[in-house]
Amino acid sequence: MAINTTASVAKSVAKSALAAIEEHPLQREAVGWTYCPTDVFEISTAFVDHTRIAEDEEERIRALLADAETVLVVSYWTSDKKPEPLSGAGKQYGFLLHRKSLVVLHADVDTWRS
Repeated sequence: MAINTTASVAKSVAKSALAAIEEHPLQREAVGWTYCPTDVFEISTAFVDHTRIAEDEEERIRALLADAETVLVVSYWTSDKKPEPLSGAGKQYGFLLHRKSLVVLHADVDTWRS
């Protein structure tokens, strides 16, 4: 499986993040798709402000991130087949992980369309 990372995440960090979620039921569902590229990146904890996470869960996540400046995000972009340019759709599986402990703070499934 190909792993895309930003310059902010070393391959070793990406591999550790993927290992931390490999037993998660949503990760197992994601890798079962025919097309499943993976993105791993690091972003400011302010990212949580821009998500659609329920308010009570967001507060729980903020408490767990009190000692962190950044979080890791792992995304799987899935489809039944490799999408053609500017066409296609599928599910996007997202995981929010604590940067230091690699604890899964939140996991969710959404849809994507090009």
